[in-house]
Amino acid sequence: MTNSVIATNIKELKIVERHIINGIAVGFTNKEIARKLGLKTGTVRNYVSHILHKIGLQHRTQIAIFALQHGDRSDAAVIR
Repeated sequence: MTNSVIATNIKELKIVERHIINGIAVGFTNKEIARKLGLKTGTVRNYVSHILHKIGLQHRTQIAIFALQHGDRSDAAVIR
């Protein structure tokens, strides 16, 4: 995936998806992310699937790496 495609896909991410990405990047489970964001675990799981598809990734670990390489850490405090 090219950098321009990744940049376009990042812009398509919802705020809650960005919070979930940051939660994954700091090592939280779906259950922990759900509790911190006031969501159900299944909802977080669905968001993770959507995030993977939008960014063109295959694994949760890739989301963490992606966050470190491309992430906006301004949301990070929300999930901690």
